[in-house]
Amino acid sequence: MIESVAGCFAAKEAFGKALGTGMTNFVLKDLSLLHSINGKPRLVVDRTAKRALYSKGADSIFVSLAHEKDYVIAIVILEKYS
Repeated sequence: MIESVAGCFAAKEAFGKALGTGMTNFVLKDLSLLHSINGKPRLVVDRTAKRALYSKGADSIFVSLAHEKDYVIAIVILEKYS
């Protein structure tokens, strides 16, 4: 359970870092971390997070999470289609 909460927060923090703004241009509750049936994570953006994403010119989000004992890591890549 705690790993899930930590993974969710890590993904939101990684989103802010991928934006290059830190966690200042969006509200945390405007990001949701969901998982597909096979466990693939995805970030769902709403309101302030969506505005921050589009202001950077990005339209796709890729997220990866990993857990190891007491540690969790999240990587977020933002992509813009030409």
